[in-house]
Amino acid sequence: MRKRKVKNFNGVYGEVNAGTSTFYASSEAIKDRSESYAWQIEPHVHPNLYQFFFVESGEVTIETASGNYTAASHSVICVSPGSVHGFVFSPGLKGRVTSVSDTVIEEVLQRVPHVLLLLTGAVIVQGIGSGAVFNALNEFTFRIQDEQRKSEPEREMAVRAWLQLTLVTLYRVLKSPEDTTNRVSRNEQYFISFQNSIKSSATFSKSVRDYADELNITSVHLNRICHDVAGKTATWLVQEHVVREAQKLLRYTTLSISEIAYQLNFTAPGYFARLFKKHTGETPEAYRKLA
Repeated sequence: MRKRKVKNFNGVYGEVNAGTSTFYASSEAIKDRSESYAWQIEPHVHPNLYQFFFVESGEVTIETASGNYTAASHSVICVSPGSVHGFVFSPGLKGRVTSVSDTVIEEVLQRVPHVLLLLTGAVIVQGIGSGAVFNALNEFTFRIQDEQRKSEPEREMAVRAWLQLTLVTLYRVLKSPEDTTNRVSRNEQYFISFQNSIKSSATFSKSVRDYADELNITSVHLNRICHDVAGKTATWLVQEHVVREAQKLLRYTTLSISEIAYQLNFTAPGYFARLFKKHTGETPEAYRKLA
């Protein structure tokens, strides 16, 4: 897939209501959108939108900030807000795409926030083993589309119910076989709030103590939570987010290394280069050449 400049869409390929509405949920055939784009969607970002692509047959290459990946029949691609994604679909691909505003997803999952932990970035579930599971997911998206067309006052409630079934089913497919607990822990709730705060804050505008204060816990407690949930320190997770933002800029813009460093609020390009290499194993220059 050739290198392209990333676009920022507040809605679905230009649909502004997806970015402004407090309740937005849409489901349709991938063909209905992609055929008019010659089966190729250039890299873009939805700041406030989750998207779920259910590939029934055919093949799709997805471009992300970290690289290109291929998914075939009976696969699901989950894309969270702020994640760069572009697609090249095989002509005639059969499948569906469901797009939902982040406010709806968070509301639907408020009692099971641990489900959100598996929906960060661009997640690809290759070849779901059970045809029955994939068929059920596909059926849920048809139900969402059907409810969209209705005018009854309970329409939104029905859409939420089908979304919840979709997300819980995806979670059960995604979670590791060893994970047999479905308990919602306070630590996971803190962790999700911490992650959301990192994404919504300007880079390096807050210290770990600032993030902890927002949650009314100590820095030591926040670090313990991050280690328990993600196996990493709070500082490392903040740095990881900055590096992901840097990867987007390196891959999809022509900004110089120094310009990217200052745009991300680094005090000096040298510090940016050292931190980037610590997390990725390569320099910003090397990453840009390979991207």
